Amino acid sequence: PGVEHGVLRSASMDRDVGFNVYMPPGYAQNKKRYPVVYFLHGAGGTENSDAGGFSGLLQQEIEAKRIPPVLCVFPNGGMSGYTDRPERKVMGESLITKELIPMIDARYRTIPRREGRALCGFSMGGGGSMRLALSHPDMFCVAASWAAALGTFGGAKDPSAILKENEKRIRGKVRLLLIVG
Repeated sequence: PGVEHGVLRSASMDRDVGFNVYMPPGYAQNKKRYPVVYFLHGAGGTENSDAGGFSGLLQQEIEAKRIPPVLCVFPNGGMSGYTDRPERKVMGESLITKELIPMIDARYRTIPRREGRALCGFSMGGGGSMRLALSHPDMFCVAASWAAALGTFGGAKDPSAILKENEKRIRGKVRLLLIVG
């Protein structure tokens, strides 16, 4: 319940990319703005892989009043590692940061600034969440990962190198949660 499917025409990849958006109970009946969680799937997944389970968990937590109402976006990141590889027209980072987020902010009632955006994901998506949050601390306030693939998947930059490069921009701005085990 509350999940709708959409398609974004990615200019950077010259193809259509699917996504799902979970809207909390009451979204359609008010004019309130909502924070957004971007959930990035693992390798081999699609926009549908985690949408049902994770949105159900969000709804349960919202109804129990343990978290505030949020939107949740589930993009199809393909096998991108959520990084850009222009030579292969795979632009996972650009898709999220330059195309999807501006479209979501324009189409839905979001809080369109870093304090209103979180990233999370599993495996490849967990690694992507870490890399994107560390690379774009002006866009995200928190990133969480489950079993993050933190290596250099598909030529992705090592997150520890990104952390060192952006340490001053990240410190005090981006909270990180890593769940491993």
